Amino acid sequence: VLNSFRIAWALRTEWTPDLFFKHMTAMLISDFTPGRAGYYSLVLKLRASGFDSGMVIKALGIVFASDFIGRAILASVAVLFFVGKIGAGIFVFIGIVMFLLGAGLFYLVAFRSARIGRWLPRIPMVGPRLAVAYEHALDSKASLRFLLANVALSLLGALLRGAGWMMVFMALGLGGF
Repeated sequence: VLNSFRIAWALRTEWTPDLFFKHMTAMLISDFTPGRAGYYSLVLKLRASGFDSGMVIKALGIVFASDFIGRAILASVAVLFFVGKIGAGIFVFIGIVMFLLGAGLFYLVAFRSARIGRWLPRIPMVGPRLAVAYEHALDSKASLRFLLANVALSLLGALLRGAGWMMVFMALGLGGF
């Protein structure tokens, strides 16, 4: 439900049950497709409803990028807790790398750069398509406040999902925290 609200917010439209069910369908399809490709069905369904494909791709890009950043933050914190338990320095390195990857992706989404547009086509095989998608999806900058709010909502969603799973584990007698 929270992600469908975030998508509606990113599309600058109001939330409707129809949008919720289109999002849920895309999420279900993406569970069976590599690389979350099932979300392309959301682009097609929303385009049929009158939305611009580029606007939908940009909205999904913002939602996915903020999810990645939120998960990188939570994974970094989890790695630090894990390191505290076992004392292994490699996990600190992994946490830092994950955080830097998240920050880099946030930079790509938040601040469109001409350098990146020139660099992307150099990637073998997929580069030209990535460059076109980058230009099309990020043709106007999203505000930093909007992106930070999306990351905060992503963190909230992750914490709620985690709390739900902990309740399931405790109900099954598997809670050992």
